[in-house]
Amino acid sequence: MNVTWLTVAICQARYINAKIAAWEPRHMATTYRLRPINLEHESWMRSKVRGQFVRVLANDRDQARRRTAAAAATAEVFVPEPPIEGYYRWVRQVSPWEIDDVTSCEEDPSGPPMPTEHIVCEDGNEFPARW
Repeated sequence: MNVTWLTVAICQARYINAKIAAWEPRHMATTYRLRPINLEHESWMRSKVRGQFVRVLANDRDQARRRTAAAAATAEVFVPEPPIEGYYRWVRQVSPWEIDDVTSCEEDPSGPPMPTEHIVCEDGNEFPARW
């Protein structure tokens, strides 16, 4: 098999682009502060974090909400739907961190540097948050 310098260059470029793409989301991230607005909402039973603000790194507000919801989720997030034709379907319930009327989400560049793989609560607790 004849491997030319062009083939090698293309493979190297693809490898480098893949590494940049994997690093870029964390590099371009902004710190967001999510603050509870409506603590009486029924969705709070599905969150480990209640009554305090949370800071998280994300690329946009939607990602900040999703990362916080995933990190603060309890076991009640998935519930079975009534059976249809004998099969249960597990349905994901909405987290309070994903609802605009229940929590606010604003950019927060004023605080200390954020860890990339965790959300940080007001009381200092950290929960792992996947990208």
